[in-house]
Amino acid sequence: EVAPNKKQIVCSRSFGQSVSESAVLKDAMSTFVANACAKLRAQQSQTGLLQVFLHTNGFRRDLPQHHPSMALPLPQPTNDSLEVNRWAAQMVDHLYKPSYGYKKAGIMLSDITPVAHQQADWLTEGAPSDSRLMQTLDGLNQKYGRGTVKVSTQGAHKQWHMRQERKSPNYTTVWNDIPCV
Repeated sequence: EVAPNKKQIVCSRSFGQSVSESAVLKDAMSTFVANACAKLRAQQSQTGLLQVFLHTNGFRRDLPQHHPSMALPLPQPTNDSLEVNRWAAQMVDHLYKPSYGYKKAGIMLSDITPVAHQQADWLTEGAPSDSRLMQTLDGLNQKYGRGTVKVSTQGAHKQWHMRQERKSPNYTTVWNDIPCV
């Protein structure tokens, strides 16, 4: 039995500690975009709508709260991580307020259609997405492990990563987690 294609893809995380820097939020967003677009390409689809959201810690009522969100219809449906990342970074710039500590962020891709059904837009002049670059990126990450090749804005800041102090080792999937006897 084949699973149907996703109609929406959401990638979000709660941060290990509050994030109050725009660069750290953009780093997290670029990781979310890369993961979501890889899922899109795996099902041979493209997105026409990008939504970005930020949340402060709702459990800390003593701190100021801010929960902005923005949805943007893309000019042309795409599954190109670089293009979606550019839009997401602009949206973070628009939503970000420096006086808040954000505890969660994420993206949602909607209006998902098959790549085979893409219509050309003859009114706007634009460079077509370089699907070969994305295929190469996906191929290298599949062969050598997730996150081997990534966008330059990804992974520069570790501040936003989740705390995983009590996480069980991955004995069956990660060589470094196998106990030495």
